[in-house]
Amino acid sequence: MGIDLKYHITSLIAIFLSLGIGILVGSALIPNTTLIERQNAIISRLEKDFAKIRQESRRVQKEVELSRRFEKESLPLLIADRLKGMRVAIIGTNEENSSFIQNDLTQVLEQAEVEISSVTIIKKRFGLQEEDKKLKIYAHLGVEEEDSSKVAPGIAGRLAKEIARGGDCPLLSYLEGVKVLYPKGDYNLPTRVVILVGGSSEEKSLEAQFVDLPMIRTFKESGVRVIGVEKVKVKTSYVRYYQQEDLSTVDNIDTIAGQVALIYVLEGREGNFGVKEPASSLLPKWERGG
Repeated sequence: MGIDLKYHITSLIAIFLSLGIGILVGSALIPNTTLIERQNAIISRLEKDFAKIRQESRRVQKEVELSRRFEKESLPLLIADRLKGMRVAIIGTNEENSSFIQNDLTQVLEQAEVEISSVTIIKKRFGLQEEDKKLKIYAHLGVEEEDSSKVAPGIAGRLAKEIARGGDCPLLSYLEGVKVLYPKGDYNLPTRVVILVGGSSEEKSLEAQFVDLPMIRTFKESGVRVIGVEKVKVKTSYVRYYQQEDLSTVDNIDTIAGQVALIYVLEGREGNFGVKEPASSLLPKWERGG
């Protein structure tokens, strides 16, 4: 429903309130017959206006549904086979994105013929804010530092190094065992491309500084290309952190436009795409033959 339509409805509600007040005041001043005629005329006009609004609302809703259907059916045509054979690892640094990653994101990548080597979902700050898990992890790592915000970056960096290198991943295996990390796939081969899925539903979250940034820096040192993505509606955006590290980003990955943008970024286009203020455009520039 557009802004004009909402304004129209608000105006009509105000008219109804005014009508009610007018009836109370007018009943004492105007003969009953005249008052009833005026009330009926106003009500008739309001009924016609509401009928128009309902009709307009149905029309707009139908257009929205058609637009969504067009986007959904066009997506495979836009991305099919564009990335055949490319190996990509996905890392979710916030457990709340797990369902989206496991279902929507992997499906889109598979339509583009991407080979998803692994999917790693990390519990918030590696579970260090839970006392029992913190004690286990600190003991395993030989850590005495009490502040989890100082320990988490070291864990993140070591984990990124294992994923980049491939092969034996003892830290990853341990973190899986204490249920603060959920890995899926093949970690045996080196990783060259990572999609980092961030963003938080918490206000003013600092988690990107403790997990995402240390991983990004370690991956870059290892020659791994990292692309940062997040959903449209997050209370704390990680995109600004990703851009500080010169990553290409997509800030609306849960939309068709964002998913198309990701495929083109994976193809090699660089930039910051989406609908939020840091984005330069909705989509990468379309190149003929691309």
